[in-house]
Amino acid sequence: MRLAPLLLLPQLPVWILLTVAGLQLSAAVEARAQATAQAAHSRGQLARMEAALRLTLDLETGVRGYVITGQAAFLTPYREATTALPQMLATLREGAAAQAGPDRPAQLARLSRIETLLERWQAGVGRPEIVARGRSAQEAAALVARGTGRR
Repeated sequence: MRLAPLLLLPQLPVWILLTVAGLQLSAAVEARAQATAQAAHSRGQLARMEAALRLTLDLETGVRGYVITGQAAFLTPYREATTALPQMLATLREGAAAQAGPDRPAQLARLSRIETLLERWQAGVGRPEIVARGRSAQEAAALVARGTGRR
């Protein structure tokens, strides 16, 4: 009988354990990399959502400033937000669609709801108040007093 197989046979369990440990370590590293990528994606989505919120606030404060003062300069943030917000929401939608997971449909539904609310606000509050203030301060004040924007 040869000596090499007799010497290598006791080492077989050690090699099997090292192989299994290596495979488990590789799987753990891969899972961590995926979790890190998902966290980075989520942070990006949160940053874009914060930017969309700032744009929404610019819409409202621009209209409010214009209605109060009648100075067209107050509409600059409103106009900029009106231009930038659709692209920001499209970017958020793309990010939500690219995300895998069980809450993806809920995120897309929330974005649709946000878009609907912004469109309703624009049609029911923003543009009417701008037009009313363009005609007269009293007409704008009466429109604001109805509380439509608050609702």
